[in-house]
Amino acid sequence: MPQLVEEIPFEIWELIAGFLPRTEHPKLMPINRSFFSIVLHERYGDIRWTILDEDMVRCLHRLQDPFIARHVQRLHIQAWFISQLTQRKVLKDFRESATSFVFRSLRNFAEYMDLAYLPVFPAKSYDPSQYTPTQILSLMVQALAQMTNLTCYSFEWRDLPLTADSRVFLKTANRYARGLQKLVLRAQIINFRHLLQYVDFEYLEEITFHFDYDGNSRDLIQANCEILETQVAPFINRFTLSLHRLIISSDSKTPMTWFFESLSVFPKLRALELSMPFDNAIFPDTLAARDFLYAHSPPLQHIKLNPPTKHTPQHSSGPGQPGPLNLNLFLLSTPPNILANLENLYIPVSVPLGITLALLQRSAGTLKRLTLSGWYLSRDELQTVYDVFSFRPLHARLLYLRIEVMRFDLHVLYDIAKHFPGMESLVIITKNVPVVTPYEHQDTLDPFTYFWDPRESLSTPYIPPDSRVVPRMRLAFQKWSLRDFSIYTERYHEHQTKSFLYARFEYRAMLKVKEFVQSIESFKGEEVTDGSEFLPPVNHRPWRPDYR
Repeated sequence: MPQLVEEIPFEIWELIAGFLPRTEHPKLMPINRSFFSIVLHERYGDIRWTILDEDMVRCLHRLQDPFIARHVQRLHIQAWFISQLTQRKVLKDFRESATSFVFRSLRNFAEYMDLAYLPVFPAKSYDPSQYTPTQILSLMVQALAQMTNLTCYSFEWRDLPLTADSRVFLKTANRYARGLQKLVLRAQIINFRHLLQYVDFEYLEEITFHFDYDGNSRDLIQANCEILETQVAPFINRFTLSLHRLIISSDSKTPMTWFFESLSVFPKLRALELSMPFDNAIFPDTLAARDFLYAHSPPLQHIKLNPPTKHTPQHSSGPGQPGPLNLNLFLLSTPPNILANLENLYIPVSVPLGITLALLQRSAGTLKRLTLSGWYLSRDELQTVYDVFSFRPLHARLLYLRIEVMRFDLHVLYDIAKHFPGMESLVIITKNVPVVTPYEHQDTLDPFTYFWDPRESLSTPYIPPDSRVVPRMRLAFQKWSLRDFSIYTERYHEHQTKSFLYARFEYRAMLKVKEFVQSIESFKGEEVTDGSEFLPPVNHRPWRPDYR
């Protein structure tokens, strides 16, 4: 029997573990090596060094074991965290000198008074305050040196100066992470000239560069253009034969025209994401991006175009915002093969909506994932989006949809279930905020619009009468194959101070939807636990692995 167990492929054990809640996985570790490896991968597959707390110190100690460190595949580091440690070191040196003086004085006083008592300091534990910055940095470097299976390395430098400690991290990753496939760098353009010297990797499939805001002086913009053309673009061009995904986002005022014109043609490029302004002030950037899209249109399957927009009380981007409209009008005038035959598309909605619909028509027969951003759609406008895919078989339409709606209710949910019965993931950003109707108007509430009565307690969800949920809705929800569901309420302006409260409202609404759509397994990508009685506390944080 033990020999038969050893012959079962690892993939089968992964499927078995998938049927159990993640919180139960640690109990599987003693069964066999496969379960042991699965749990270690869940705990240490994705490591984030962003805040120094007990969990991080415990994780650092565990990663000193090479066997555990080999399970790390994705590492995220924020440079401000390293800078904070450096500043803490300077402050600690000052405090130690002062403490040493006080301690010597106490000792001299105790000897003079012939006292046997002196203060005893506690032994070191996982409390970060018990470690010096040098010890923390040493633990991090040693752990990084043992991550031999690292495939994704994310380093956020932003506007901080390059320090000796930052160089140590960059050099260590460059030396030991030889199998790296994904590189993520975030910094001001002027800092990329230094940063790229320490990321001399041989093979990369994914590159993500974000250029932070750095001012708009003429001399700075000219220097940035030179760095983009002579250093950043040549670095990306080194991976012409291996690059599959390229993500470029920019908050800088520097034009990106020369950058795009300096890029090579990448024959294996399958995904392209551009988050940058597309307006009249720097219209040549749109031309350069268009030419780059045109050169890669046949192999591209995933495209994300996301110009920044300003949020207004009525819509996530007002009709006067030039970015989405200029971009979509420009794309509409391009050859039909641009944005054609895609599987994944992320574009902003422009007004009039017909321009966006015309762009969707180019990939209506092949799209599997669609994201429409920047405009809250009415129910009638949503119907026009659904009609774009009406010629496809019901169960061969979209698998993923992310949309922004002016008003979310069961009618909107039913329309999506009816048009996309094979959908697996749905993300709704809604303008209406639950429980905003005054108590005296509660009699006029439509149970399809609000998922609970304003008079209910936080622990007792409101259930609409069964007579209000018509049989056709109930049948559509029962047959729906939806697995992951997310609701986000609009949180700008006056709502920002109540984000934690709205997070609870969102969870309550998702619980209500799950009562009708039994196939849902996760909310916002997190596994649903403890049935429908669980409500996140006000200080709720996403699931974090237990490093003990």
